[in-house]
Amino acid sequence: MHPTPSFLELPKSSLVEIPCNGYMEDMIPLQFFSNVPNSAGYVDVRVVERMWMDGFEWLVKEVERGRKDMVGYSMVIHPDTSGMAHVIGMVERFLRWILSFGEEVVEFRTCGSIAEFRRREGEKGVEED
Repeated sequence: MHPTPSFLELPKSSLVEIPCNGYMEDMIPLQFFSNVPNSAGYVDVRVVERMWMDGFEWLVKEVERGRKDMVGYSMVIHPDTSGMAHVIGMVERFLRWILSFGEEVVEFRTCGSIAEFRRREGEKGVEED
């Protein structure tokens, strides 16, 4: 194994990475798969909702402290998971809660529009304020 090279020294690319992980998606904690030994599936939706809220609140505080690079909260929502009756209400509550922060804090965008915006900004060599 070799250490990862400094990302600043890597060749530039038009590829835009939109970060996401298992803590920002619905399927891992809320979907049960009988063929997977560590499948959860029966986690209380309020636990997942609180975890998502905690992450979003932290992000808002970081932006308020001047971390302008901390501007995205990506989520992966699977229709076969969040479409279940016991989950869809939680997703709706969470989205309404996010909207309560107001339009100056929250903007919903598709991954495609985010990637295109970042790609254009990168071509100009300008960081968003």
